[in-house]
Amino acid sequence: MSSSPPPSQGNGAHDATAERLARLSPQQRELLLRQLAARKSAGAAAQPIRPRALEPGAPLPLSAAQQRMWFFERLQPGTGAYHVYAHLRLRGALDADAVQRAFAAVIARHESLRTGFGEVAGEPRQTVAAQVGFAVPTIDLSDLDPQRREAELQRRADEETVRPFDLARPPLLRATLVRLDRDDHALLVVLHHIVSDAWSLGVLFDEFNRVYAAEIGAAAEAALAPSALQFGDCVLWQREPAHEQTQARQLAFWRDALAGTGGLLDLPTDRPRSSAPLGRGARYAMYLPPELVRAAGDFAKGENATLFMLLLAAFQTVLARNSGQDDVVVGSPVANRGEPGTAPLIGLFVNTLPLRGDLSGEPSLRELLRRTRGHVLDAMSHADAPLERVIDELKIERAPGRTPLFQTLFVLQNAVAEPLRLHGLDTRVFESQEMAARFEITLTLGAASDGGLVGSFDYDRDLFDADTIVRLEQQLETLLRNALAAPDRPLAQLSLLPAAQRAQLLALGDGGAPAPCAHNDLYSLFAAQAARTPDAPALVEPGRALSYRELLHRANGLGRRLRELGAGRESRVAVLTDRSIEALVAVLGVLAAGAAYVPLDPAHPDDRLQFLLEDTAAKALLAPPRWRARAQELDTEVPLLGSDETAPSPQRPCDDIAADDAAYVIYTSGSTGQPKGVTVEHRGAVNLTLGFMAGHDFAGQRLLMIPPLVFDASVGDVFPALASGSALVLHPHPTELGPFELEAFCAEHHVSAIDAPAALWRRWSEGWAARKRDGALLPQLRLMMIGGESVGVEQVRRFAAITDGRVALSNHYGPTETSVCAAMLSTRDGAEFAARELPIGRPLPGVRLYVVDAHGELAPRGAAGELCIGGAGVARGYLNRPEQSAEAFPPDPFAPGGRLYRTGDLARWNADGTLQFLGRRDHQVKLRGFRIELGEIESALEAHPQVEAAAVLLREDRPGDKRLVAYLVADPGSGPAQWREHLARSLPEALLPSAYVRLEAMPLNRNGKIDRKALPEPSEELLEQRPLVEPSTDTERAVLAVWREVLGRERISADDDFFAIGGDSLMTLPLVFKLHAALAVEVPLATVFAAPTLAALARRIDELRAGGGEDEFDLAAQVRLDDDIHPCNAALPAASRAHPRSVLITGATGFLGAYMVRELLDVSDAEILCLVRAGSDEDGLARIRNNLRGYELWREGDEARLRIVPGDLALPRLGLDEAAFDALAQRAEAIFHNGGQVNFLAPYEHLEAANVGGTREVLRLATRHRVKPVHLVSTLGVCLTASNLDRTVRESDPPPRADEQYGGYNQSKWVGEQLALLARERGLPVAIYRPARITGDSHTGASNAGDYFNAWIRGCVQLGRAPHLPDEAFDMAPVDYVGRAIVRIALGAGEANGTFHFYNRRRLPIPDAVRAMREAGLQVEEIDYPQWRRELLAQAAVSRENALAPFAGLFPEHPNPREPQFDCSASTRAVEPLGLICPPADTALMRLYLRFLQARGVLPAPAEAEA
Repeated sequence: MSSSPPPSQGNGAHDATAERLARLSPQQRELLLRQLAARKSAGAAAQPIRPRALEPGAPLPLSAAQQRMWFFERLQPGTGAYHVYAHLRLRGALDADAVQRAFAAVIARHESLRTGFGEVAGEPRQTVAAQVGFAVPTIDLSDLDPQRREAELQRRADEETVRPFDLARPPLLRATLVRLDRDDHALLVVLHHIVSDAWSLGVLFDEFNRVYAAEIGAAAEAALAPSALQFGDCVLWQREPAHEQTQARQLAFWRDALAGTGGLLDLPTDRPRSSAPLGRGARYAMYLPPELVRAAGDFAKGENATLFMLLLAAFQTVLARNSGQDDVVVGSPVANRGEPGTAPLIGLFVNTLPLRGDLSGEPSLRELLRRTRGHVLDAMSHADAPLERVIDELKIERAPGRTPLFQTLFVLQNAVAEPLRLHGLDTRVFESQEMAARFEITLTLGAASDGGLVGSFDYDRDLFDADTIVRLEQQLETLLRNALAAPDRPLAQLSLLPAAQRAQLLALGDGGAPAPCAHNDLYSLFAAQAARTPDAPALVEPGRALSYRELLHRANGLGRRLRELGAGRESRVAVLTDRSIEALVAVLGVLAAGAAYVPLDPAHPDDRLQFLLEDTAAKALLAPPRWRARAQELDTEVPLLGSDETAPSPQRPCDDIAADDAAYVIYTSGSTGQPKGVTVEHRGAVNLTLGFMAGHDFAGQRLLMIPPLVFDASVGDVFPALASGSALVLHPHPTELGPFELEAFCAEHHVSAIDAPAALWRRWSEGWAARKRDGALLPQLRLMMIGGESVGVEQVRRFAAITDGRVALSNHYGPTETSVCAAMLSTRDGAEFAARELPIGRPLPGVRLYVVDAHGELAPRGAAGELCIGGAGVARGYLNRPEQSAEAFPPDPFAPGGRLYRTGDLARWNADGTLQFLGRRDHQVKLRGFRIELGEIESALEAHPQVEAAAVLLREDRPGDKRLVAYLVADPGSGPAQWREHLARSLPEALLPSAYVRLEAMPLNRNGKIDRKALPEPSEELLEQRPLVEPSTDTERAVLAVWREVLGRERISADDDFFAIGGDSLMTLPLVFKLHAALAVEVPLATVFAAPTLAALARRIDELRAGGGEDEFDLAAQVRLDDDIHPCNAALPAASRAHPRSVLITGATGFLGAYMVRELLDVSDAEILCLVRAGSDEDGLARIRNNLRGYELWREGDEARLRIVPGDLALPRLGLDEAAFDALAQRAEAIFHNGGQVNFLAPYEHLEAANVGGTREVLRLATRHRVKPVHLVSTLGVCLTASNLDRTVRESDPPPRADEQYGGYNQSKWVGEQLALLARERGLPVAIYRPARITGDSHTGASNAGDYFNAWIRGCVQLGRAPHLPDEAFDMAPVDYVGRAIVRIALGAGEANGTFHFYNRRRLPIPDAVRAMREAGLQVEEIDYPQWRRELLAQAAVSRENALAPFAGLFPEHPNPREPQFDCSASTRAVEPLGLICPPADTALMRLYLRFLQARGVLPAPAEAEA
């Protein structure tokens, strides 16, 4: 595929055609046959291009490609990115005047070189001038010395390359002659891409050369055949109906071929992406040797494919492996000059084809080449469809900073490029050093004279370092070699990395050789230090201390006694431990005997302790005096020995301990329920000790040990401290210390270093930060070691602030199976890190870290993979569990003879060489079809200024009742309402906990981590303690009994609000069922919302039982608009409808709102003010960003156009103070009011503030200072009235009546509409948009998984049943259509005071929807509606799990298929001319939605469904 011309355009067309046909490969012949067949099927409709007789100066439209260039020039005016240039070095006698005349002749011959561009009525147009002036200036550099001359030439060339053109002033071509010496010149030629392409450059120089030769007398005449066509003829031909029909067919192909692609390639970058449309470019030259190219060509030929196809497949594989994606779209240019007469023209013909690489299912090279061949041939058969039209058809969003649909380009020139020649001159091309990056990466390859391929990677150097591009090039060559050697092996299993890259990754993860040491074992390290500092304190606890000499002698004495009991090398001795001197004496005594110690927790049950004694075959059980009685309670034959029962001895009992002897066995939880004992050898423990001593300033420290001895982190405290002469400070219960108790203890014992779990450190830090102090905090503290959980950089900075930055903070990472710690990072304040979480750093000496892919191969640098650990720290394995050991500790493939441990953690290498922890592979829960990361909710809660710590669990305290429960340590001034409101600003509804439990402190396990198993069932803790109001009537007591059953709690007050004490909308259905059973009364669902307190609900029930109904409600009386909301009080609009400079949008965090924001970003230049419920601008922007990202709409750089207005629709002045409201009224020039509260179960009273009050405040804003047109998004639900059944509701009809509105939501939207209509009557421009059922994106399938339509699908799947409703159908208005249409109408396509309906009249019958569900592999049986309703109601009464449970009570006993028809003519008239057409609601659309829900895990995948 090539966009460049042959070296010259000669005559003899018949001979050339015959020769070309004879040279066609089988693949090219197949393509030709496809194209001929396509033209034959098109019939006579396809007409050739004909010359037009045009009036001179008549404006012409732009081609699609020119429109794109025009757009880029407007987006970033003056850029040189879209310049086409050729700079030539010319040696020989040059005639400058002939150069001038030759250019003039070529310009006169080509209208495109006499074309200028401007706007007519706001639309871009091109105009051809009859004549244009053109001069070739000469710059004389011959007087400069040679070195300065060359430098100045390069500077001039760079300057000319990027010097802007004025598109309105042709010619958009310039040429500059630079004189370097008498017979040495340079010719700098630059054209704008809007009138040329690479092929055009070849045409230009070919004709220039011919004319130049004639001008200097070297040829009789230029011999240029007259051109019958001009570029303008081609543009007009493209707009003929016949050609439009051809394009429509081709666009249909592209719609299908690219359906579902997200269009974004997530390559790891070295710097964040910016909002700039074009980055700074750079080029890296590359070369593929002849033998590799021959092998690739031969293999491709054998598979009936081309070299281009094979190289494309390889390039896409490299991109896929680096991005972690298996769907990769790469662009590739085609000359697009297949029509007769276009080859000799200068103009922008080139088109770029989006070539999709399907790497799903781990294909081999042979299989991927087969897929790629088919797609390339299909793409070439449909190459006339302009890329711009393809993107529009796909609704791929154009985002600043990212090119739509693809960000990488691949170009292959099959023939050896002939050098450009000018008659009589030695010609050489030289490059400009100024480049702009049109794409993130462009790979260009061309045939070399030796049979190899030469080319380059052009890349955006604002994103990538040169080293990164070099690695990509090396990966491409490596993959090619490996794939050609094993073409039937899955590409995912082939190594991508050349030896140098493998070596680099291995070096990154290599901590180097272990520190040299004369001692093999832990006890020898301690004994050597005791000899050096015998009188220094070794162990300190309140009221007591032991020196090194005393500790050594006591351990020796105990060791000698253990030897007498049979303990020794490779035997095990159990120790009942606590944080005490006696416990450490016992541990060291076991090591002195040469045995391995097994720490036991005295608090554990007897069964567990006895299992550990049996599993380890313990030779003895040691107990400090405090735990001797506990040891005697155990039913065991193991000899019991007290730690204080032996005499001290200076003589060491065992001195032949080997490095591979076991040092300790520590038990971790096992998946089978039985704990697993991890056996760690002295080699690993000694390596850890030496690594900590090298990495930390341990000498002379007084280290407070927090982890208990049963936790392996204690090893990282005890032995580095005792091997370096430090004192180990012990507290019996350090995790119970509050921040100020800790401060006092540290001051008393002169603590200079602390090792604590991250959760405990966080608790202390928050406490210290909340207290004002006069003096320094912990003035003697020099070192804080933390680990066990992720650590936020912001927390590190807060800690640095309160400790004045003098404390070194060290983040440790490592599982028990790798001797405590494998990676370490030290910092003072985290200032060097931009990420939210601290990296885990670099490996310790003697440790090897690997990030590997799913097949155990090293993952490319920057890509995510599983972290595996090798080296000296790897444990021996699990005691007595050979199979589990073999699985968890496989051989190390990167170190012969070594072993590694598979952590199950995800990580990646950062650009700075540190390792970033990304989380567990399995840290997810699933609730009502949603995949939920609990850590995301916890992080959001902890961002609340009054929350100190948070933990979230998915609980099922009653069968079938799963719910998220949040546990918080927080200030008394905050509560569930504030917490939920805070979360709602950044998290979707599915992630909001349904219950909140306030705790005094988080329960911590003995290791100092949050003990999730100890978090209590949500019961009394949900309530703030306040006086309890007892029920006073029989009805209240009956309601109380039902509430207790439904809520699962005892302590309920008569003035409690159902929703404030744990109830939610999902619970209302079982509540009314149980009330009916208990009190024999039908309680409407709306009553629960209208009377949410126990006493109020009881009163309503009494009224219902007495025969009274709901109070009469005068909806029409709610339509009240203050007199000051009047446009007569405001100046005229500041801007036209089509071009507002600033727009306000409400509801930007919703589903439709996301698509409206996207469209406003794409089709307007306005700043977008987003009213968002948020505590700050940053929180608000995060909510907008997360919302758009959820539907794949966010583009890097969008934040530059977004302005956050933290507010609330439900509050006066939108939640703003008077000054902020006034400033907003002055700033905004148009308002899109899309926000509101959506709840089909809530009464009007609950929705009035947001849906009615919010609309009133929006209208107030619109009439303050200047009139601002309002675009109100309402609902067709207001028209679903009895009087409209079986008739067509037209957009021009009067509004529906108040007394026919049913349900609080429709009532609130009706009142909002009436307020807007009243403002319209007063003269305010108000457009009303009424969508019906808004469904997912018609191209990606992305949808709001929590809406009613998806709840219906999920609920039926969960039930395994769907209702048989042959007379009913789904109307589905895709959100992308509705969102784009509303914005386009608002910006001028429709009436300013119009009413617009969005209803899909091409509906999907419900039986067809059910059939599509079954075809998607979903197990759904179609049954009669009454039976289906009964089963749904029965399930909803006992469980909230079914997605339809909240709506179950709304399904009528007898369905009525009668409903209105809706006229949408005003909407369609406005947007159809823009190419916006609502797709039909058919099975294809339904299948797309189902695929999206299955891909997101909302619905079971086909395989799961079958299982």
